[in-house]
Amino acid sequence: MKTNEKKYEVEIVKELTEKQKQSILYMVYCGYSHAATAELLGIRLKDIRDWLKEPYYIEEYNKEKQVVFYENYERITGAVSKSIDTLIDLLDNEIPQIRLNAAKEILSRAGFETIERKETQPNNENKEKIAKMIENIREKKKEEAAKRIIEIGVIGGEKNE
Repeated sequence: MKTNEKKYEVEIVKELTEKQKQSILYMVYCGYSHAATAELLGIRLKDIRDWLKEPYYIEEYNKEKQVVFYENYERITGAVSKSIDTLIDLLDNEIPQIRLNAAKEILSRAGFETIERKETQPNNENKEKIAKMIENIREKKKEEAAKRIIEIGVIGGEKNE
């Protein structure tokens, strides 16, 4: 006797908990270790290790890692033109040593050999200018990092919406 019973496959889709979602954000976007993430979330390290054995968690974790990879790849490739412009701008810098180093770098990247010469030590005025330039660069990097953290929505363990 034949039956017309149809077999239905039931796929169980398990949703991530808020702590699991936050753990992925901390580890992928902020670069925290498993232990640091567990501590921030007030959970055991074993919980994260267990989650990393679950296919649904691994899938989301890998998706986020891939997003970060492609975002960073795009940022790096987009920064090439800006980097070249920066080197070209440095050719007009008022500090001779900076102009020389920029010229050497450009020539080196273009495949030309540079002739080494004895480097001169910058005077105190130039040292102060260089120190100020370095400090400005550091401040910009801090601001960029803070903006990035805000963009991904991770502040104080909560996700902004």
